[in-house]
Amino acid sequence: MEVCLALGIVVVGFVSIIGLLPAGMDAFRASMNTSAGAQLVQRVLNEAQQTDFYNLVGGNPPQTNYEYIPLRTYDEQGNELADGNTSGGVYQVHAVAQYGPAFPDSAGKNTVIMDELATVTVQIAVNPGLRKINKDAKNMWAPTPGVTIQNYPVFVAHHD
Repeated sequence: MEVCLALGIVVVGFVSIIGLLPAGMDAFRASMNTSAGAQLVQRVLNEAQQTDFYNLVGGNPPQTNYEYIPLRTYDEQGNELADGNTSGGVYQVHAVAQYGPAFPDSAGKNTVIMDELATVTVQIAVNPGLRKINKDAKNMWAPTPGVTIQNYPVFVAHHD
């Protein structure tokens, strides 16, 4: 009798622990994606800050919504997959530079153009199936079913 009672208690404990596994795995996956995404953004932004300003914005005169970094694919550890080899790709990255962001004036209208700045938006897609991601009119990735896209906008200043 005592053995059956002890087994029942153990079974209830194991079932409770097994019920927590999916939530723990989801949290682990989300933290891995956040960590890898932050590393990829840091790499791209370091590259953007070291690039000549007019190369960053597509020339002089600057282009509108210039795709500074076309599609790059990375594996689950954040290593870039080069030479068209995309097998094992999990993360996709691209960056768009928008020249001369507008800031509000004293009346609250976006009329002050900062021609010594560019807004670089780095987009990170968690895309293990490497689904096709469409772009909108501003060269930004559009929402795609099954793909998580995170945007990281940063200002980059013209420097000599």
